[in-house]
Amino acid sequence: MRNILAAGLLLGAAASAALSDDGNFQWQGKLEPGQLLQIRGVIGSIHAMGTSDANASVTVRKSGKTSDPAEVNIQVAPFEGGVVICAMYPDGNGKPPNVCGTPGHDVYVSANNNDVQVEFTVGVPQGVKLGAYTINGDIEGSGLTADVTAATINGAITVSTTGVLTATTLRGSIKGVMGASTWDGTLLLDAGTGDVSVQIPSDANAMVRASAFRGGVISDFPLNITNSRWGDSTTADGLIGRGGQTLRLSTFSGTITLRQGPPSEQ
Repeated sequence: MRNILAAGLLLGAAASAALSDDGNFQWQGKLEPGQLLQIRGVIGSIHAMGTSDANASVTVRKSGKTSDPAEVNIQVAPFEGGVVICAMYPDGNGKPPNVCGTPGHDVYVSANNNDVQVEFTVGVPQGVKLGAYTINGDIEGSGLTADVTAATINGAITVSTTGVLTATTLRGSIKGVMGASTWDGTLLLDAGTGDVSVQIPSDANAMVRASAFRGGVISDFPLNITNSRWGDSTTADGLIGRGGQTLRLSTFSGTITLRQGPPSEQ
């Protein structure tokens, strides 16, 4: 088995990565609360689960129909605020080179006519933020304890966290449970085609704006819901609690559901 050491130390702990005999990949490293674990895939799903210790882990399984899985490498990019792990496909002719950049730096990942699927299984320590990005694949997260940002183009997003969730997909549904009642600026959950369902704490203070171009809006909170007289579009808005921060829910085709959960533990 060939061992690959991730570059540098990650906050005093050596982060390690290894390729197994079948070309799959494993990484483990220590992350502190408030740091970021960011996963960037292209083809394939991301499955994240909260862990009870400080060790983050990433297991990757690759498979291809016509393309060679060995052509796709996994790059680990540690930085002061956490770590970014990317699926790096071979560069395509006439396209920008793939770059696994840390936050604030260039990022570009593309399959370039390669059909290798890269499935990520991720263990996220308590208090560690998660960023999960793919193009073709679902994103799932359970038992998470910090803020989550999830984005895919073709796939569903299902996340439960005690933090807040930002989620976007072009074709797929979004189902989220959030435990935090405060966030900065505007929190967006947007599905191009698919339902959007989110549960937020009963003591949240927010301005809610929801729009379904072809669909309806259902809310446990009192909102002003308006149905179009010329079509099947629906909009809703209203203050929850004292208002302030904004919660934006939108879909082109689907139903938006806003559920009231238990009070936050903040």
